[in-house]
Amino acid sequence: MEAHLNVEWYFSQIVDLFVTYNGGRLNESALDHDLELVRQAFKIACQSHDGQFRKSGEAFVFHSLRVALDAAKHNMDAPAIISALLHDVVEDTATSQDDIDEVFGAQVSFIVRGLTKVEMPSEGHRFLKPHIYVQQFLSQTKDFRVLFLKIFDRLDNIRTISALSPSKQLIKAKETLSIYVPTARLLRLIEVARDLETLSYRVVNPEHCGEYDRQIMDCQAKHQPLLGEFRNQLAAHLETVKIRASLVDRWRPLNGDSFEKRENGLASLYTLVVTVEDIADVYQTLGVIHKLSHPVPGKLKDHLYAPDKWLDYQAVKTTVQAGSLRVRIEITTKKLKRFFELGYLCPGF
Repeated sequence: MEAHLNVEWYFSQIVDLFVTYNGGRLNESALDHDLELVRQAFKIACQSHDGQFRKSGEAFVFHSLRVALDAAKHNMDAPAIISALLHDVVEDTATSQDDIDEVFGAQVSFIVRGLTKVEMPSEGHRFLKPHIYVQQFLSQTKDFRVLFLKIFDRLDNIRTISALSPSKQLIKAKETLSIYVPTARLLRLIEVARDLETLSYRVVNPEHCGEYDRQIMDCQAKHQPLLGEFRNQLAAHLETVKIRASLVDRWRPLNGDSFEKRENGLASLYTLVVTVEDIADVYQTLGVIHKLSHPVPGKLKDHLYAPDKWLDYQAVKTTVQAGSLRVRIEITTKKLKRFFELGYLCPGF
């Protein structure tokens, strides 16, 4: 009963996200049609994978549901979400490619075929540049959606990698770092790339994990009270000038660069991310911050109109001396944050 509820929860999340992102784009008839196809794909995935389990002992269908949920979170369309739900049924179940073509049409069938038969370049191709990976991959398929779904498929496999043997974990993690991380960055899926990198780095460099995690916890225990006080003060000042803002702590995830710089403490490990409504609010917020705390000379960077070349992240970045703390702050807008999260999948990109 619990497993059934979990399956239904995933499906409800997928539907809610799809309606949220497509309700304004599709008319009622088209939306209902797409939702019905998604429901059919969900039923087929559950029926086809019934009785199948992953090495962890988890019902196999949860993998397909999580890949579809990532596709829905990233604003992918109905054929992509349907294909994510069905991406393993042809290879691993009695459901055939002809069955998919008959129920869902040529577009979904094409994407599923691509996910089943097309492979990313091997880890041995790590000397190639990321755009060459994409060119090699796309030479085997004509649909970009296959590449995005491959990334989401790998993301879930890396999240659940502990079920594999240590040797297989190491192979998959190295392959992810050399191929999937740079490819995700090239597609501007920056947050996905961060997750792939952090999870894989922990497998490849397990000796770094405990030390880094302890350093983060020590830093949080030492500085969290003053950080909370500063965050509350800033929120109150922004409210006074009628700026609607979200203030979120971001502790730097483990990777090669963050491990090397961990000894720098709070200034390297922590960023306060401030998200506001529009560009004008960004600069007004910057003024409020610099009035509240002393800006550190040479630390102001404006990437709103000249994005960071590697991350394509559009924000104003500053560092301030807030009492005894040196605090890094990034200010961006909701729209630019959404671009950063979705990359090329963002509407209007």
